[in-house]
Amino acid sequence: MVRLEEAFAEFMLSCKTDRLSEKTLIWYQSLLGKFLQRFPGATVKDIETHDLRVYLNWLEKSGDYKEATLSAHNRALHKFFGWCSLEYEVLNPMRRIRYPEKIEPMPREASIEDVLAMYDVAGVGDMGIRNRAILAFLLDTGCRAAGLCGLRLSDLSLDSNRGVVTEKGKKTRAVIFTFQTSELLRKWLEVSKSDTYVFYDFDTFAPLKPNGLYQLTRRLAKKANVKGRFNPHSFRHLFSKHYVMNGGDVASLSKILGHRDVSTTVNHYVVFTDRELHEKHEQYSPAKMLVEARH
Repeated sequence: MVRLEEAFAEFMLSCKTDRLSEKTLIWYQSLLGKFLQRFPGATVKDIETHDLRVYLNWLEKSGDYKEATLSAHNRALHKFFGWCSLEYEVLNPMRRIRYPEKIEPMPREASIEDVLAMYDVAGVGDMGIRNRAILAFLLDTGCRAAGLCGLRLSDLSLDSNRGVVTEKGKKTRAVIFTFQTSELLRKWLEVSKSDTYVFYDFDTFAPLKPNGLYQLTRRLAKKANVKGRFNPHSFRHLFSKHYVMNGGDVASLSKILGHRDVSTTVNHYVVFTDRELHEKHEQYSPAKMLVEARH
């Protein structure tokens, strides 16, 4: 019978063949890699339901993982052994272990106050001009870090306030931005020394990388004494939240974000706190009109 390590390698190859995203592949590598370390030399048929129960309880008792991470380990094992069951025609040892219930996501957006504070300390000279253009582009388009970093001059049209970004899974899509962001980009391009990419690293003049973009927002957040979220993806969440809070509809937001399924937008990007839901209810409930009409 095939060893677990060999089965995992084939499983990953299958995921790549099915064109799963790089993020999902890394997710499986991290979660299932820890499991493989606990059972060196074991075959697929050696693993029994009891072993998996012990392993999942061991993860929980270690105290190193939050509920969401424990749930992720459980789901990854369900996916892997479900695949093994079909691939190698063995009994699925996860069949008697309950699939974890979905954990409601918490809001993951930066606050507009923090972004404004980061904008205020963006710096002086050419670097300050670049940093402000970056912050505005992130906030205004809701693009991912890879989309901003890979943005070429040929992809940008300041006259029509549009750009073309290549993001998750090498998918290309158009983004739009406001006149204000266009003006900040124009100022940056007037001093930029690149003839290929819109944003580059000042030390190497190479195109800005996602990790470099993260380090940039991290430095600005520290300088602005930001305590909340500051990573580039939190700007995407902030854009999404404010788009809906200010009256935008989820269908158009989904297209702007480049989602194929509107449920992705609803479940991951339009997440409200209880207070925000209370405020929206107070604003839009039809009962409000009934009361006003009778008093």
